[in-house]
Amino acid sequence: MFKRFKKDNLGTVYIILLSTLVSNVGSYLVIPILGVFLVTERGLSTVEVGGIYANMVIAQTVGSLFGGVLADRLGAKRILLLGLLLRVIAFPLLFHAQAIWTTAAACMLIWFGSGVYVPTAKAGISALSDPANKPKWLALRSTYANVGVVTGPLLGLFFAPIFGQAVLFYAAAALFLLAAICNALIPEFQTSIAQPLGRYIRTFRDILRMPGAWMLVFIVFGFNACHALFGLVMPIFGKLHVAPSAPQITYIVNAIVVVTLQLTVATRIQLMRNGASLPVGFMTISLAAVLMSFSTQGVWLFGVAVGIYSIAEVLLLLKVDYIASNVGHNVLGATFAMSSMLGALGGAIGNQGFGALYEMFDPGKFWLWSALLAACLGLSILTFPKGLRKSATGVVEL
Repeated sequence: MFKRFKKDNLGTVYIILLSTLVSNVGSYLVIPILGVFLVTERGLSTVEVGGIYANMVIAQTVGSLFGGVLADRLGAKRILLLGLLLRVIAFPLLFHAQAIWTTAAACMLIWFGSGVYVPTAKAGISALSDPANKPKWLALRSTYANVGVVTGPLLGLFFAPIFGQAVLFYAAAALFLLAAICNALIPEFQTSIAQPLGRYIRTFRDILRMPGAWMLVFIVFGFNACHALFGLVMPIFGKLHVAPSAPQITYIVNAIVVVTLQLTVATRIQLMRNGASLPVGFMTISLAAVLMSFSTQGVWLFGVAVGIYSIAEVLLLLKVDYIASNVGHNVLGATFAMSSMLGALGGAIGNQGFGALYEMFDPGKFWLWSALLAACLGLSILTFPKGLRKSATGVVEL
């Protein structure tokens, strides 16, 4: 399928891919029920749960920066192991935590581990892959991740009524331990060229000054802010105004579209290498929001709107990974860490902003305002100088 790959790297990459799948299955055994678990089993208020979620975002942001930089400096294998082993500890701790501070600490440890692992895994695949096939391998990583996102909740729905919720937390820990054992078998490798710390810092500083890096900042921050429409608003809006099953429909439709289209889109190298997918992606989000404003007329229209949003997600997320992998070869870990950190911050602001907007307007007006904001993001890309848009598509050598 992907022929241009060094033979000795292939096993390492497949272990990273399988670890991504296994770890997401483990995470999503618990994540869908986490908020309900904290309220019903631990007696926390929604305000307290909201505070824990905010701290989780902070922990993920710190973990992203920490993991990416250390992967560049110390080697990726040990950082991947750290991200996995932290969650082996955190899931059982979360189940047994009684005090709010231990509960918050366990949740933050899970998200810190995720922040450490995800950018390092992306940087590792990017570092080991042939440039011509890099988009395909990054897309394959996302496909494995999304299969895990779908599989975890389904397994949770099956096993929790039979064995109780405890099995979900311990199964998650066991899956992360399995992934860690597999990662322990791979050889050590680095995500950047070995260089003194001072030069490393100067290289990363120079990358931040490049136009392509600022395009990356804009896309990552903008998309993750808009992603609050999917993660926060669509399930709530759907359940209240469309159908009781709307939250499940949201995630099922999204997963099907993303898994189906990722590799297909990634193989269209021309799409990945020109700037067209950037404004098209945001305009597609705008179209989805417009359709969502009419979705009270039928659950099928709600599903169509979610599907169209999911197409935008594929376009923009693949573009983000492609730009991050090419914006600078010498500090891949730090570049993917920066991308993850910006994504977390954009998501936090998007959740706050769109959440407040949803409270201010009735649903129809909310979706139209959201469509306008997404369209403005897409059109604003066209106002960037042509050279700046192109700088986000080529390889930058340092």
